[in-house]
Amino acid sequence: MQKRGNILKTTATALLFIVLEAAALLMIYRNDIIHRQWFMRGIMAVDASVLGGAGDIRNYFNLRKANDSLAKENSALRERLYSLAPTMPEDTVNKVGERPGFTLIPARIAKGTVNKQHNYFILDKGKADGIEPQMGVITNKAVIGITEAVSEHYSYVISFLSPGISISARLGHSGIVGTLQWTGKGSRHAVLRQIPLHTEIVKGDTVYTSGFSNLYPPDIPLGTVTGTTIVDGASINADIRLLQEFRGLEYVEIVRNEAKAEVDSLLENNLGEEEALRQ
Repeated sequence: MQKRGNILKTTATALLFIVLEAAALLMIYRNDIIHRQWFMRGIMAVDASVLGGAGDIRNYFNLRKANDSLAKENSALRERLYSLAPTMPEDTVNKVGERPGFTLIPARIAKGTVNKQHNYFILDKGKADGIEPQMGVITNKAVIGITEAVSEHYSYVISFLSPGISISARLGHSGIVGTLQWTGKGSRHAVLRQIPLHTEIVKGDTVYTSGFSNLYPPDIPLGTVTGTTIVDGASINADIRLLQEFRGLEYVEIVRNEAKAEVDSLLENNLGEEEALRQ
C-alpha cells in the first residue's frame, strides 16, 4: 500500500513539474522578445529537421521507383536486342516476333551472400510473375546464376559464385568455347577451362556467353583474360577477371527461353532413342 502511495506521489510531482515548465515557457514567450525569438528558432529547427527527414524518405522511395522503371526499360531493350540475332537471315528480321526468343523479367535482390563457399540470392519475383525453376539469371555483364526453387512471390537462385555452376563461354578473339567456373576465391575470379592447347589466347581478351546453353542468351560479356596456365600438357586454363561486381548488386534479370521446352523435348526424345538402339 505504501509503495502504491509513493508511485502516485512521484507521478503527481512529475505532472506538476511539467505544468510549471509549460507555464514558464509561455510567460517567456509572451513577455520577452529575445527569448521569444530563441523559442521560435528552436521550433523552426525541429520542424526543419522533421520535414527534411520526411523529404529524404520521399526522395528515397521516388528514387527506388525510378530505378525500377529504368530496370524494366533496360530489360525490354536487351530483350529486343537478343531477338535480333546477327545470324538471322535478313528477310526474317521483320518476323522476329513470330519466332521463339528470350524474355527478360527484371527483379530485385531481396537477400543474398557473396562471401561463402556456396552463395545464393533471393529475388522478389516468383510463380505469380511467371518464374519457374531452372531459369537463368543475368545482368548486362554477367551470368548471376540459376533459379532453383520458386514460391508465389520469391525465387531462390544458386549463385555463379558456387562450386556446382559452370557456363559455356567463348573467347572473343578466337571464338573457342570453354567452360567458365568460379575459382572459389573472391567475387571477381573465374577460370575458363578445356581450351585446346593450340589456341591463341590474348591477354585482355573478352569472354562472352557462347549461346550453346538453353538458359542464357549469347554474347553477354562476362570477363577479361588476365593470364593462362597449361594443364597436363593437353589443354589451357585461362584466368578470368569477371566484369560484374557481385557485392552491392541490386537489380538482375530472369531469363525465360521460349524455345527451351521444345529443345529439351527434342533432346530427351533423341537421347532416349539412342539409348534404346544401344540395348
